[in-house]
Amino acid sequence: RERPSAAQSPASLQPLNPSQLSGDLLPVLAAACQNPAGFAPPDALEAEFWQRWLGPQLHGWVAWVDGDPVGLVLLLPDLANRLRRFRGGRGLWGLGLTAVKNRPVRSGRILLGGVLPYWRSRGIGQQLWQQTIRTAQDAGWQKSTIGPVWREGTAVTWLQKHDATTQQTYQLYE
Repeated sequence: RERPSAAQSPASLQPLNPSQLSGDLLPVLAAACQNPAGFAPPDALEAEFWQRWLGPQLHGWVAWVDGDPVGLVLLLPDLANRLRRFRGGRGLWGLGLTAVKNRPVRSGRILLGGVLPYWRSRGIGQQLWQQTIRTAQDAGWQKSTIGPVWREGTAVTWLQKHDATTQQTYQLYE
């Protein structure tokens, strides 16, 4: 698709600094992780773990209003097909994975995104979405995957309005 135009919003977007996830971005991260199952939102220690686990490929955007973070989106290149093809890089397969590591990636993952409750319905989510599309296009991604997303949540309806399609479902068991 053609490049989206800038959304009208009170926020300004800045590239994500992953080290801020456990600091001033923690309230926004917690809001993005709200869920009907009652899972606890991430704390600073878990946010630090995410940063280390996801590594230098983690990037994204943060929406700021008057110096305060009010929304974010976390992105990663989707390396699942490469890891599957080279069996996770274990053993001699690691040589093959190393050989293709720097090739362009054709798809990406939107790990999560969200806006603080007070700032919702003001165009900030749309602004983050459009920046995500521009980022994906600049990276050469031909498709992006997001989820899992709670079926009862408003995100499903919003994503479907933006041409997202359901690919699979998950079931939680207690």
